[in-house]
Amino acid sequence: MREAVSRSSNIDWSLVGTVVSPENERLAYEFFRRMASFFQKENLVPVSPKFADIARLLGGEKELVDITTIYSQETIEYMNKFSGIELFCNFYLKLASYIDDHPEYSEYIYVYEPLLRILERKGAFVFRVNELEIIGVSHFPLGGWYERFLNKPSYDIENL
Repeated sequence: MREAVSRSSNIDWSLVGTVVSPENERLAYEFFRRMASFFQKENLVPVSPKFADIARLLGGEKELVDITTIYSQETIEYMNKFSGIELFCNFYLKLASYIDDHPEYSEYIYVYEPLLRILERKGAFVFRVNELEIIGVSHFPLGGWYERFLNKPSYDIENL
């Protein structure tokens, strides 16, 4: 949990959305691919990535993390400019907390890694009703996402 809090707190939130990079499309692709792999591996019925609270799907019963204890009010207000980022950060931190008690699921923190990298790179994304928009780069329809990304080859995102 400490590492997750540290990474998300070290994002320069005032600059999120100021850098448009074509590589962010690859990061979004990899997020969907990892999410589809998670659902397949855990033999779960896929839900929209917008609402995929992995900790809850694994059996965690904790409510959402109180992010007001982690982020400043200014940061939370900034997150709210981009629909879905606050919820994404909450799911990420909740899973990190769940993994502290259930380390056998530690591999799943990497499902959220690509979207976290977009934010660290000062890019942004917005979950809309039927799509994930990578600001200034691309749109990913949410309808049929699982079938489209299941069994796709992975991207090496380490050097993006």
